[in-house]
Amino acid sequence: MSSEQVFREDGEIVGVVHAHDGGFRSCTVFGHPLHDAADADEARRHLREKGLAVLAERWELDDGDGPVAVRLVEVAPDAVTVAPEYPGPVPRTLRLTGDDLARLRLR
Repeated sequence: MSSEQVFREDGEIVGVVHAHDGGFRSCTVFGHPLHDAADADEARRHLREKGLAVLAERWELDDGDGPVAVRLVEVAPDAVTVAPEYPGPVPRTLRLTGDDLARLRLR
């Protein structure tokens, strides 16, 4: 297994598990690493328990001048729309795709 999408019982995707350094890593739907696990079952369990809840946590976006506090507005495997928590250099909403997704970090 190189990667596997993980779903809740109702069919909603909660994240992705990747093989990583001899173990497994649970990641958000859009690929942000969350938890390293010894086995795939532990990684899946972590996602089912916390995969969606972490999306409501506080995030930050590196805008090139430093981190800006944002909240995730819309999340998909290939794109995330964010909105700033406070007025500032990030527009009202900003859609991130591709390499720009790596600019997001949990606070």
